[in-house]
Amino acid sequence: MATMDIFEADAFSVIELTRALENIPFKPALLSGSGLFSPRGVRARTVVIESRDGTLSLIPFSERGSAYEQQVPERRDMRAFVCRQFKKQDVLWASEIQSVRDFGTESATQQVQTEVAHRLRRLRQDAEATFEYHFLNGIQGLVKDPKDGATVIDYAAE
Repeated sequence: MATMDIFEADAFSVIELTRALENIPFKPALLSGSGLFSPRGVRARTVVIESRDGTLSLIPFSERGSAYEQQVPERRDMRAFVCRQFKKQDVLWASEIQSVRDFGTESATQQVQTEVAHRLRRLRQDAEATFEYHFLNGIQGLVKDPKDGATVIDYAAE
């Protein structure tokens, strides 16, 4: 199907749309796809994690008949964490799609469902990139603010 040639600025010429390309940024997913993390949502504002200080120690040689080396009891600890949330939204106004040509077509007007799906896909990609960012920092024992990279929690320093 033909459309007006906007590049030559001639209202009487037509060109044909041969291809539509959508630039999609690279989204790293090394850690989220590794199975190292098993994310599970919680409804509470705080979570408590109990840990046991499990350590490995080498047993030294001992003489026959000598006393046994005593096992050191494991230390247990409980820590509470405040759950943070991520929020992002997009608003679709009627004026944004009214009489707008659909992407990749020459004459079809844009449909609400198509635009909503496109915007939801972008929001999901942003969320997945955010989770990957926090997985990477989590391996380092850090919680960082994505806005400015400031360290919010350093678990190694606690």
